[in-house]
Amino acid sequence: MQNYSLNTMRKNKKTRAPLQLLVFCLFLFLSPFSLYAQESDVDENALYEAVKLSLLCRTAQFAANEENDKTLNTEIDCQSLATLESSLKGKSERAMQIVRAFKDKRYNSYGKGKLNQRLSKLNSDLVNELKKMKKNEPVWQEGVKVLEIELNTLKDKEIERLKKSANNAIEETTIGETNDKEDASGQNNNNATTEQTDDTKTNKSGYTMIIYFILLILLVGIVFVAYQNQQLRKQLAAFEEDVQQKYNRLDNRIDQYTPIKEHKALILRLNYMNDQVNALMQEIIQLQQKNTPRISPEELFAKRTEHLESYTFNPSVQVMYARLHEGIFYQNDFKKEPNKEFFYKIEIDLEDPNYALFKVVDRNEYHALALDNEDIMLKAACDYAFKLDNAYRIITLEAGLLEKKQNEWIIVKKAKITFE
Repeated sequence: MQNYSLNTMRKNKKTRAPLQLLVFCLFLFLSPFSLYAQESDVDENALYEAVKLSLLCRTAQFAANEENDKTLNTEIDCQSLATLESSLKGKSERAMQIVRAFKDKRYNSYGKGKLNQRLSKLNSDLVNELKKMKKNEPVWQEGVKVLEIELNTLKDKEIERLKKSANNAIEETTIGETNDKEDASGQNNNNATTEQTDDTKTNKSGYTMIIYFILLILLVGIVFVAYQNQQLRKQLAAFEEDVQQKYNRLDNRIDQYTPIKEHKALILRLNYMNDQVNALMQEIIQLQQKNTPRISPEELFAKRTEHLESYTFNPSVQVMYARLHEGIFYQNDFKKEPNKEFFYKIEIDLEDPNYALFKVVDRNEYHALALDNEDIMLKAACDYAFKLDNAYRIITLEAGLLEKKQNEWIIVKKAKITFE
């Protein structure tokens, strides 16, 4: 295995030189595209800065006019951001504040090709900044809304105008170069016929050499990839063979220490004993069911109804049922019969009507809602002996004590409960 790894390392060292050559060729091939991307990025940023200047100029004009006098137009210089800022000094503090806040914002986080989204975000931020200046003046807010529409229209027009001017400049440059070439060729037509033919031949041969060079690079890349693929297959085959040999050795050792026949016989014996034990358990269950003593109908009824609410008549005690409201029982909310919400049993001593005992009713069909909402319906009035998950019944171990204050029954002592 060590010899195999050393050979692999040597082969990898031999293949490093072709790999470096391929990376260098790819770098030369892709460098013009990167330069084109940088030029397009510069053009987009230049368009953004030009449109931003127009939008800031219009916004500053609005803020200055509204601050000074609606009937007057404050004169400002919009040739650049620097001249705009200098022309606003001493004329409008609001306009100066807006220009200083937004002159350096470019919203580059939107990425390339998002010029319209960047300018829309600039318009939105400008409008929001103007709205904050005079929140409570309806006239100002209406003017800002009109300005928002003007800014969006101005943005679209400026983008279209700048793009058209850029295209016209390119066309004029191209036409000018073509005319210059035609004039020069017309003047030197008789004297440079032989030179043109030679240049044409030279250009054709140069293009042919470039095409051959690109095809050569592609051929070298394909050969390199095929060679690497072949080497990788050889390495995988050698690795698979080595793993198979080690697995066969381990399998042979296991067979020597654990004979297959004895292992199968032991499994059969264990299965047979398991079947015998299951048969004996079934007989035991049947015998237990046959020998279970029968009980009388009265005892059966008592067991089935032992969880129901028990009540002993006492003329000196008034029994009512209530629900808990934020740790307080209200006198006007008492009822004579329990339900899922009114599951607290209140026993008022008529001889001392300002005090009463309370507990949870015994009938577990009224406990489901309380168990699902114990934080709201139980914790404020009860202490737990222990908490049981997935409980279905509440048992009162010790009744709580209430004291009446006007229409409210205040908990003096919590009831102690447990769960089943």
